[in-house]
Amino acid sequence: MKLQDYAPFAASLVLVGVTACGGATAKTSTDTPVDSGPAPAVTDSGTTVVVADTGVADAAPDVDHGSVSTTYPAFTPDIGQITNNGGPVLAKPEIVTVTWPGDTNAATYEAFGDGLGKSQYWATSVTEYGVGVATSGPANHVRMTTPLAATMSDMDIANYVAQQATAPAESVDAGADGGTDAAPAAAAWPAPTANTIYTLYIPATTSVQLQGADACQQGVGGYHDNVMAGSLNVAYAVVLECSEFAGPGGLVQEVTQSASHEIVEGSTDPSPNVDPAWIGFDDDKHIAWDIFQQFQDEIGDACELYQNSFYTDTESAFNFGVQRMWSNKSGAAGHDPCVPVASGPYYNVTLLDPEDITVDASMFGMSSKFPSKGIRILSGQTKTFAIGFYSDAATTPWNITAYEGNPLFGPMGTTSNLEITLDVNKGQNGNKAYLTVKVKSQGSMNAELIAIASSQSTGQFAEYTANYMPILIGSQ
Repeated sequence: MKLQDYAPFAASLVLVGVTACGGATAKTSTDTPVDSGPAPAVTDSGTTVVVADTGVADAAPDVDHGSVSTTYPAFTPDIGQITNNGGPVLAKPEIVTVTWPGDTNAATYEAFGDGLGKSQYWATSVTEYGVGVATSGPANHVRMTTPLAATMSDMDIANYVAQQATAPAESVDAGADGGTDAAPAAAAWPAPTANTIYTLYIPATTSVQLQGADACQQGVGGYHDNVMAGSLNVAYAVVLECSEFAGPGGLVQEVTQSASHEIVEGSTDPSPNVDPAWIGFDDDKHIAWDIFQQFQDEIGDACELYQNSFYTDTESAFNFGVQRMWSNKSGAAGHDPCVPVASGPYYNVTLLDPEDITVDASMFGMSSKFPSKGIRILSGQTKTFAIGFYSDAATTPWNITAYEGNPLFGPMGTTSNLEITLDVNKGQNGNKAYLTVKVKSQGSMNAELIAIASSQSTGQFAEYTANYMPILIGSQ
């Protein structure tokens, strides 16, 4: 599993394999989940969930639970939309692949960069965001002859990119000491343009330090950022060869999955800290998605929580490990928001009657009364509201479970602020379920997150194969 933006410098990162924010452990496995029967009545990890046994429980006889529908989706999904903040995108990305001495996978990474922009995977991932065909070729392959320093910070790497992009090859700094290399590097990097994205495959012999700790040991597999190179603001992606997190497909599959994430995000949001483009669910309806994602919300981040987002593309001319990307259009149409869509029907639930709420988002540098949509319940009060089951094709019934907070990250705090009762835990397209929520106390945002998980699996790994719908409970 890969995660997310790194808050101290706010550029997008991919985390590989283990740890998510909030102290929870994000699991990933290739094992088939074991079906161990119905979901438990109360979950662990401190989340507050009360789930009835299968079927209708404690519901008045006249409660409308809907009927199975052959109209797909039966309900219009109230699903997050990533925001266009007005910054530039790379209209015609030019991928430059940079490797270092001794990297036996250099030719594979170059082939990946050359084939990526021509693939259907690329077109499906980026076209709706105004990004065109990416190009690369032998002239964009840079094989350095001088090794990198054993330890580099993200700032060292930014300075290195700026120097290499503008300086002659014989006088560049490859380390953190502020000096220059005595030996010449390889041929100079291709000069930057407004569409260049330099992609650096950092070897395992270099430890990239983020906040004083090794990135791979933190689970970070890559990030993207921007830097001034002469008069141009240039995008670059950093991809780490974290050998300790190589999955069943081997190191290369893990690395190209990270590279796909960072190159796509670097093209749809090339200047995240200077002039952001496609980033954030912070419109006037869907801040619940930002909170669910812990504000890791570029188009790659939004899909990295889902196990099936990582796969091997099987196009005849492009056969590499990649990650699915968020599509506003696909999600709004009732399909899987992570594209290219996986096989089989997509299914989820949606809030049927959203209400106006406000969120204290001041801790994120936003308004203390940020307007959004959710369900308004004052502290000490209880309310029951409906959610609708929807799918994009016929499918067998699926299970739903309600969590306080995001179950993949763990509880939002040490204290539960909600009591949640879900009257049914299974349904199909067109059915309805009802949540009864009591706000016991207010958290720091004056809003509490509920995540509804939809899954046809139960047991140990069900949380990591589920589709999620976050709902905010506003108490102001």
